[in-house]
Amino acid sequence: MNCLSKLNTKTFVAAALLAGAGVTFASVGVAKGYNLSPLETYIIESFAQEQIDGFINSGATTLFESPKIFYLNPRAFAKQAKTDLSGAQKKYLGNYGIVKSFISRTNKEKTRVQFDIPRPEYTLDLQLAKNADPDLTHEVSPGERHGFYCQITSVEKSSAVLSDCLPLRQFASLKSKQIEALIHRYLAGEKVLDPNLPTYAMMAYMAVVSARLLPRDSVCRRTVEDEIIFTDADRRLCNQEVADLWQRADSNPKFDKTMDNVVEELTKHGVDVSMINQAASSLD
Repeated sequence: MNCLSKLNTKTFVAAALLAGAGVTFASVGVAKGYNLSPLETYIIESFAQEQIDGFINSGATTLFESPKIFYLNPRAFAKQAKTDLSGAQKKYLGNYGIVKSFISRTNKEKTRVQFDIPRPEYTLDLQLAKNADPDLTHEVSPGERHGFYCQITSVEKSSAVLSDCLPLRQFASLKSKQIEALIHRYLAGEKVLDPNLPTYAMMAYMAVVSARLLPRDSVCRRTVEDEIIFTDADRRLCNQEVADLWQRADSNPKFDKTMDNVVEELTKHGVDVSMINQAASSLD
């Protein structure tokens, strides 16, 4: 599966537009770096949050395909371990995954969490990481539904051990910062070795184009200008506004010229715009 075709967001209609727009990409010039405006940065943050939330909620996005992060269904995981233990061990051991379920029990310090799966009978023993946020782990209690990002370190017939677990809210925050940092490095003209770089490049490209086309009274723009702290709801509204902008691209006479101008400007600043082309071409 290519890098964009599984993305679960309307905002990446940009890839389809680019793939058919006849946009050409010049070779990279002298690396000077492109400096993001506050609005462009905010749009990128919103994109990153949307992709991470999509994965946490449904497993739908490709940002976690390489390296693979499994979206674990506890009951399906248990059934596979019981019916094909060697296959489950080969597939999961040493890899990372996200798991969500109702907590059966914790230890007093809340450094260990247990999920009991009734049918088939199976136990997931989660060992929290030393750097797990204590404010988030304090919220963990039996009978409540919580999710964690963990490394799968043991898979047996009746139980599995997941280690170095982080609460999902902490994972989402760290992953978002990682994505944003990689995009900043990419726009600085650095050589970034990451299999998801075409997707990140498309995020950056869309953010720059969108910032130039959003109206003066746009939700995204007003939030950046008026707010000190940005909420998840703010970012969702901004994502929707950007998605609507791109879906109406054909009726906006400024769109094609703006796309061309952004490609030229990024190239001038030493950004490897071939990554954007690669993301668009993956839809062909």
